[in-house]
Amino acid sequence: LQDGVREAERAVDQAEKDCAEAESKVQPMQAKAQTMPAPDMIALADQTEDVIRAARASLAQARGQVTSMSEGVVDERFLVDLKAFLATEAKELEARMSRMEVRLTRVANLASRFRDQASKKRGAELEKTRMGMMKVMRYNQRLKGLSKDQLFDLFDKNGDGEIDESEFLQFFSEAEKELADLDTMPPRPAPTDETTKEPSTSSDKAVVADAVAEVNGDVEATAQDYEKTKADGDKTKADGEKADSEAQAAKVEVVDLPQEALSRLFPNYVDDGATLTREAFFRMARLFYKVVKETFLTDSMSLKDSATIRRLEIGEVVEAIDGPVREEATHVTRARIKAVRDDVEGWATIAGNAGTIFLREGGGLFKVVKETIL
Repeated sequence: LQDGVREAERAVDQAEKDCAEAESKVQPMQAKAQTMPAPDMIALADQTEDVIRAARASLAQARGQVTSMSEGVVDERFLVDLKAFLATEAKELEARMSRMEVRLTRVANLASRFRDQASKKRGAELEKTRMGMMKVMRYNQRLKGLSKDQLFDLFDKNGDGEIDESEFLQFFSEAEKELADLDTMPPRPAPTDETTKEPSTSSDKAVVADAVAEVNGDVEATAQDYEKTKADGDKTKADGEKADSEAQAAKVEVVDLPQEALSRLFPNYVDDGATLTREAFFRMARLFYKVVKETFLTDSMSLKDSATIRRLEIGEVVEAIDGPVREEATHVTRARIKAVRDDVEGWATIAGNAGTIFLREGGGLFKVVKETIL
C-alpha cells in the first residue's frame, strides 16, 4: 500500500509539472498578442492547447493512481484501518489535484481568449490585404482601360479559363502598385463648337444640359476671366504648375501586398478545388457605388450625345458593369452601371472635372438595417 501511495504521489507531482508548463506557456500570450502576426498567434494557440491537453491527461492519470491505492486490500481484519490510512494519504493529494484543476481551467480560458484575438486579427489582416488587392486590381484595370473579361484574361496567364494561386500571385507581383490619382487632369480647354454640341435627342436637351453643367463644375472661364488670368503673367503660371505637380505627387499611394498575405487570401475566393473560375472572379471583382449627389443615368458614355434614362437619387446603390473611364471631351469620370433598386442599366458620372463626387465607392457586402423578407 505504501508503494501505491508513493506511485500516486509521483503521478501527482508529474501532473503539477505539466500544469506549471501550461501556465508558463500562456503567461506571455497577452503581451505577444499586441505584435505577433495572426498566423503565428494561431500556431501558438495550437501548441498551447496541446500542452493543456497533456496536462489534463496527466491529472487524470494521477487521479486514477490515487483511486487505485486501495486495490489489493482483501483481508477484512485490516480493511477499516487501511482505508482510514489511505483516506488520510489521499486527502492531501486530492486537495493538490483540485487546485490544479482550477489552474488548468484558468489556463484554458486564457488560451481560448488568445485564440479569439488571433481570429479577429486574422480577419482584420485579411480585410486589409483584400482592400489593398482590390485597390491595385481596379487601378490597373482603369489604367489599362480593361473590361472585366479582359482583366480576367490578364490574370489567366495560360488561358485555361481558371486562375490558380501562382497566376494570382504573378499578377500582383507585376501590377503597378504606386497608385496615382487617375482623376487628376489639366484645366479644361475653352469650349468649342464640338464640345458644346447639342444633345442628339431634343426631348432630353434641357436635362442633359443640366447634367453637363453640373459635372463640369462651372469651371469654364468667360472671355473676361480668361484675359484677366492671362494678364497675371508667367509667374502665376509657373507657381500653378508647381502646385499642381506637388499635389499630384502627394496623391500617389503605395500599396504593400506581401506574397504570403495574398496566399492566405486566395483560398477565400475559391469555390471548389484550387482555382478561381471566371464566375468566382467576377463575384470577387464586383464594385458598388453609393449615390452621394444627384446625377443622371444616360444611355451612352458621352454626355453630349446621350439621352437621359432617369435620375439617380441620393442614397441609391449601383453596381459598376464597365469602367470607370474618362470622357475626353469633358474630363469627367464615367462608368456603365446597374441600379440595384430596379436593375436599370446606363452610364453615370462618378466625378466631375472640378472634383465634385457623385458616386462614392463602397464595398461588396450589404448589412440588413431593417427587417425585410427574403
